[in-house]
Amino acid sequence: MLSRSAGPTRRAAVTVRSGPLGLIRVTRRKEQVRRFYEVLWEAHDTEAIPTVLHENFTFRGSLGQEKSGHDGFAGYVAMVHNALADYRCTIEELVAEG
Repeated sequence: MLSRSAGPTRRAAVTVRSGPLGLIRVTRRKEQVRRFYEVLWEAHDTEAIPTVLHENFTFRGSLGQEKSGHDGFAGYVAMVHNALADYRCTIEELVAEG
């Protein structure tokens, strides 16, 4: 099934459904990405890290540093926010396939 919606900016959002489970998986992935940026980065809520990321998570930031685990990632988030006080992450569009 293919559905389209257009907003005032005339951008079209397209969702392709391969079945109910495919849509659920895509929705979960998109929610995970949203939480990563909106909760961990935008809100700077490092206490939520265990609810978003696996404990053995490895992260390579745009500044080239690689961090592992919750504490390593929390330190990187703090470093970025300390260096860039008004740091923001805005999801303009989120596209996923099942």
